[in-house]
Amino acid sequence: MRLGLKFNLILTACFLVGLMASAILFYQISQRNAQEQLRGQIEVLRAQALSVRRYTSEEIRPLLANLSAVQFIPQTVPSFSAQAVFANFRDRFPSFSYKEAVLNPTNPADMAVGFEKEMIDKLRADSSIKSLVEVRQDPAGPQYTVAFPLVVGSESCLTCHSTPENAPPSLIALYGKEGGLG
Repeated sequence: MRLGLKFNLILTACFLVGLMASAILFYQISQRNAQEQLRGQIEVLRAQALSVRRYTSEEIRPLLANLSAVQFIPQTVPSFSAQAVFANFRDRFPSFSYKEAVLNPTNPADMAVGFEKEMIDKLRADSSIKSLVEVRQDPAGPQYTVAFPLVVGSESCLTCHSTPENAPPSLIALYGKEGGLG
């Protein structure tokens, strides 16, 4: 074999190895950047949901407090409001979802299922975890999921989420005495 041919084969092999290494590196960097961008979008959406919760708690609930004594009004519940607003958002951006999944919800729609239960268990096992990120494989493709601990941060939450005796009778009439109480 001629020296020129050997030299060309070595250069071609080096080029292919370098090309593969750079492609792998580019893919990893692109994936990391996409996840960081997605994480930033999630933080903005979470801040929006928390803002809706706060607005409902501080502005809407006091306005409708008298009516809630007669008939339970779900729109006075911060979680309900945040999820309703996000449902409107999903009309335009269907690839995003928002759920305040819990193991013992007042509203059955908030019942944790499958992977959600596993994420809740992990958050409960280690109170130092501020968020949990998982990329799950779903029939629709990879799903980037972020879970945050749901902590009772306001005494007003305990009105409905402590014991059935403390809950408004209109709430008990709608959801019963079991879910999310006690």
